[in-house]
Amino acid sequence: PARAVSLARKAGDDQAWAEFEKQSLAQCSQWHGGDLVKVLHACAIAQRRPHHLLAKLAKEIPDKLPQFDVSSLCICLHSFAQLRSKQKALLKVISRRLLHPDIVPDLSAQHLSSLLYSHVRVLYFDAGLTRLASARIASEAWPMEDLATAL
Repeated sequence: PARAVSLARKAGDDQAWAEFEKQSLAQCSQWHGGDLVKVLHACAIAQRRPHHLLAKLAKEIPDKLPQFDVSSLCICLHSFAQLRSKQKALLKVISRRLLHPDIVPDLSAQHLSSLLYSHVRVLYFDAGLTRLASARIASEAWPMEDLATAL
């Protein structure tokens, strides 16, 4: 995971990214949730789409859901969306988790606007998320940048 962060600064090094993906495919099942977030974020920053690694991470995240907080899950979805990786099964699992009644109170305007952006970016509609965001927009004073993102 630390290597991904340093590679993000060297976005043009194709060989290094290919080696990183190969090594990561063998190791990522041993990573913790925070490591997965770092790798996804680094890929998004470098605008790299290691397809095999992204597919494997999309399968690993649901198995490690308890290791992620609300912000980490939003970062994961945002990274996949930035990379235009349509992992609809992952979107469904994370949305279901974040829309759980015990977690909804922890969702801020920033979280909701990020989730909406991620869903729209990959052309995925979630009725529960849309209802929650609409209700929150109507009942709360959202910062202008979050309102603009949500709309």
